[in-house]
Amino acid sequence: MAVLHDEKDLSERIKSALLQSTDPISYGALARDLDVKGPGAIAKVTSALEALMQVDMAAGQPFIAALCEGKLSGGLPAPGFFQIAAKLGRYRGPATGAEAAAFVMEQRRLLGRA
Repeated sequence: MAVLHDEKDLSERIKSALLQSTDPISYGALARDLDVKGPGAIAKVTSALEALMQVDMAAGQPFIAALCEGKLSGGLPAPGFFQIAAKLGRYRGPATGAEAAAFVMEQRRLLGRA
């Protein structure tokens, strides 16, 4: 999957913001903090996060996207995070519940955020 220049720039801005953050952040707050404009701002953020997940997987790194949380996901990333993690072969479980929480906590621990 080719990464467009704007998406790559947004991915880098997201990565920098997440590395500087001390707590998980919602997709909406991340979009606001990075001044992502227009309808579909959250979709732009999630697309960039998915690109980061591919980069993290290729580098053997934990998913930095685990530092995001869905507004209604009880502190976990949105279901798309788990779908991409499964597609990349790193996770095989549900997008909710104890198994999902354990996976996210492990990713956050590996990132030094647990």
